[in-house]
Amino acid sequence: MSDTTTASRVFLAELTHTHITVDAKNTPLAIGYVGSYLKQELGPHVDIELFKYPTDLSTALGERMPKLVAFSNYMWNEELGFAFARRIKAVNPSVVTVIGGPNYPTDAAEQNAYMADHPEVDFFVDGEGEIVFRDLVLALEAGGFDARQLRSGALAIPGVHYRHENRGYTNGPARRIANIDTVLPSPYLSGILDKFFDKNLTPLLQTSRGCPYSCTFCHDGSRYANKTYRYSNERIHRELLYAAQHTQVPSLTLADLNWGIFPEDLEVAVLIKEIQNQYGWPQNIQTATAKNQKERIVEMSRILGGAMIVGASIQSNDDEVLANIKRKNIGYETIVKMAKEASKTDASTFTEIILALPGDTVAKHMQAVFDMLDAGIQDINLYQYILLRGTEGANNESRRRFAYQTAFRVIPRCFGIYDILGEPVRVSEIHEVVIGNSTMPHEDYLACRDFDLSLMIFNNGRILDEFFYSAAHLGLKRGEIIRDAHERAVAPGSGLHDIYKSYREDEQSNFRPTKEALSKFVLQEGGLELYLAGKRGQNQLHFWKSVAIFDRLSAVTECLTECIKDLLRQRDRTSAVIDSYFGDLRQLVHLKKGLPTELDVEYRFSSAFDFLELEKTGYMVNPFDGGLQRNATTLLLRHSPERRQIISAYLDQYGSDMKGLAHLTHRFPAKILFRAVDRC
Repeated sequence: MSDTTTASRVFLAELTHTHITVDAKNTPLAIGYVGSYLKQELGPHVDIELFKYPTDLSTALGERMPKLVAFSNYMWNEELGFAFARRIKAVNPSVVTVIGGPNYPTDAAEQNAYMADHPEVDFFVDGEGEIVFRDLVLALEAGGFDARQLRSGALAIPGVHYRHENRGYTNGPARRIANIDTVLPSPYLSGILDKFFDKNLTPLLQTSRGCPYSCTFCHDGSRYANKTYRYSNERIHRELLYAAQHTQVPSLTLADLNWGIFPEDLEVAVLIKEIQNQYGWPQNIQTATAKNQKERIVEMSRILGGAMIVGASIQSNDDEVLANIKRKNIGYETIVKMAKEASKTDASTFTEIILALPGDTVAKHMQAVFDMLDAGIQDINLYQYILLRGTEGANNESRRRFAYQTAFRVIPRCFGIYDILGEPVRVSEIHEVVIGNSTMPHEDYLACRDFDLSLMIFNNGRILDEFFYSAAHLGLKRGEIIRDAHERAVAPGSGLHDIYKSYREDEQSNFRPTKEALSKFVLQEGGLELYLAGKRGQNQLHFWKSVAIFDRLSAVTECLTECIKDLLRQRDRTSAVIDSYFGDLRQLVHLKKGLPTELDVEYRFSSAFDFLELEKTGYMVNPFDGGLQRNATTLLLRHSPERRQIISAYLDQYGSDMKGLAHLTHRFPAKILFRAVDRC
């Protein structure tokens, strides 16, 4: 560094869209690492400020223009960062602009084209950013923060890409940092993230970096990221304590790609449990758990109970599809064992399945779903195949080989009109979705999407578990009930048919055949107003599922009950007792789970069945054997004061309207909203 006594002002921004709601609800950990490392290395020579919200960044730029502004670049905030970079350059061309993040091509020709498309950016950072960004700032400082002069000198910092005189310069990706625990200071313990402990953002912590797997649909499936490095448990514990003492939200997110892959992660679960006992936090933990360490994951869930969601993501269970995406899953028997062990605790289980992967068909998609249902997995999270920039699955060879049919959609909640340095700027984030391929025609894709909505309504969120557990005592399987419920729900005349019709129309209206056509519609032809008014831009599966379960719960339970009765009639298993039981169960479920934002209401419920005993055992005892039929018992359904406080924090963070409930129950099990059942 030079001997200047004036610190160079550097802004680091990991922006989120906020026009509808705060979309990316985690603390900006990535820029926290970059900022705390830069401060450690350059000390008083830099004045670093971090930003998450567009309004805050625009205000700061108007008051104190920095030497350099750097943006994290993800699928969900790319255009927002570019919009700020363009306005900054228009107002003050001498400010250096930098973009870094996973949403960047890996092919050199594509990198060059990407840089050419964005002349508002001076430098692009490829790979881990802490060391390379420090080196870039040092080089800029030595040259008086003259980006053009630096580019003209054939800058050769690994990981720094740029264009000069219509030629692209790519110096390879940044070096991976192996000894992360000693090299990188904690952004939490340094205090640099303190301003983000508000009512919107969930603490995001990282215990390890990297992923050993090679999935073609994922940014971290590249060879660059295939070694995993870990922080020490001493550091992790200190960060957890710091977050517990400062956070205003009930949950925690771990940024790990495979939490539980290391034996030491089991000790972290113990540390979290100790913090829970002391601070009552976190109530829930969001993370991606290790694929091939299910016994350890189950033990971690036993320690953490209902706070942890146990994952067994498969994406597909077809050998051809898995080979096409370079993925190997754990065995089916292991998944069954994991689900059984997790069921002994209060933990929820989930898997993930992606529709329209290369080689997918209707039969393969359905088989994956029903296999997971039969295995005892509770939530089956269903995703569309999104082609992410920089992944193998999105490259030209994959597109040709698998004949993708794609369409473009504005990412839910990722749009808005933002005041940037005194000018209103219209911004929308767009991604590319596979809606058909060489083995799955578009019509088959649409049929799968209808079924996926049925699965979301009737299975996910544990809204209707009492029905399935009760029906299991009568010999009925969850899968066969859901298959029949789907056929009944989509049929004309069904009490839910209009929801499916609206769902199809909503999805169709959000797609355009090209990115250019969609961008023109949204930004130039008045389309953005439709999004701002809430007529476009929902996550269709989660929004219409929420409409069904929060607005049409009676129709949902009626459909499910009729399916159960029909299946029992086919087996000649009907009786007045069974009819009476399911009638009472419907009423109890409505009182326990309906009107989730009415936190202060209390209900009383009477039945000849001992539903309190059923609730205590998770409906594992048979209500039809006579032992649970007795004189009428009255139950009280309500939230405790402590539970109301926790739910209020979630509703403050996500919102209490239908869009907010859809977003909340996308992130967390819906059971966090259920009323407790006690005897009067």
